[in-house]
Amino acid sequence: MGPSPDVQTSCILTSLKGGPNSRELIAGQIVKVLIGIANKGERDLIVKSCETSFRYPLDFSYYTQNFSTVRYERLVQPKQEATFDYAFIPSDVFIGRPLGLVVDLHYVDTDGQYFVSAVFNETVTITEDETGFNTETYFIYLILAGFVVILVLIAHHYITKFTRSSSGKSTSNKTSSNNISNVPSNYEMGTNKNDVDFEWIPRNNLDLKSAQKTTPSRNRKQPRQAAAS
Repeated sequence: MGPSPDVQTSCILTSLKGGPNSRELIAGQIVKVLIGIANKGERDLIVKSCETSFRYPLDFSYYTQNFSTVRYERLVQPKQEATFDYAFIPSDVFIGRPLGLVVDLHYVDTDGQYFVSAVFNETVTITEDETGFNTETYFIYLILAGFVVILVLIAHHYITKFTRSSSGKSTSNKTSSNNISNVPSNYEMGTNKNDVDFEWIPRNNLDLKSAQKTTPSRNRKQPRQAAAS
């Protein structure tokens, strides 16, 4: 099976490392293929599907990897054009290796005749992604960030616990000191009689108090004298 003489095709690869004219595909990144078809005949065409594969560069009949088939089932009338897209991701295992890239477009006419047009059939090179970011690196940084957060939470927990414990002990010691200082003394010092100010007491009261102190002593002497006589 080959292409129809009434069909003209074109193909553009996007997301290439060096631009549209480059033939370097980046491993792990989506490569988009834009396929254009022009029906220059007098009969309708039905675009059936598109197939893409990697081939051995020295022998394109040897398949290295097949990609999924995309089905379109789209009608292209005479003197009309249509565009189709296809996407695939080159594997990391092919980094540094040249490979033959073949993109086949399958279509039929109204008579049921089947055609296949190789819209792209060239050698490409698979290169490494040099953007500095990949999924593995992202997950490594994510795990490290999780460990850091856990360590911070543990440190915060122990610091808070230690601070509360120290604060509780300080408050307890302060309360005990206050209780001891508030305990009343067991002894009171009386007032020294030499320090008493008698100026505010009337003089006659002081004389009366002195007379009361001397009177009993005289009364005690009288019985003693009577007993002696």
